[in-house]
Amino acid sequence: MTTSLCLMVRNEEAALPGCLQSAADLADEIIVVDTGSTDRTKEIAANFGAKVFDFPWCDDFAAARNECIRHATGEWQRINAVVSSIAGGGARGRRPEFGSRSKQLRK
Repeated sequence: MTTSLCLMVRNEEAALPGCLQSAADLADEIIVVDTGSTDRTKEIAANFGAKVFDFPWCDDFAAARNECIRHATGEWQRINAVVSSIAGGGARGRRPEFGSRSKQLRK
């Protein structure tokens, strides 16, 4: 099973390093869709090996989510809109819950 962590971000340079460090061993790939950052968010993501894509914010959360899914190659994806520690909240080394591609695409 391959996994993709998909992050929708904007101006998250302060929180992004911790998020990506916590996710380093939890996903096979990290997709970052940036919705218009004016800080170093994209540079930081790229330095962590994330695949970074620009997506102009159009006041449509679903469109940004679908852009993440479009770039993800993993059989399973976890999609986050708010950057935080992926392993936080008591996960203690467990893999985060991932949704299957087919479930993510259903309405």
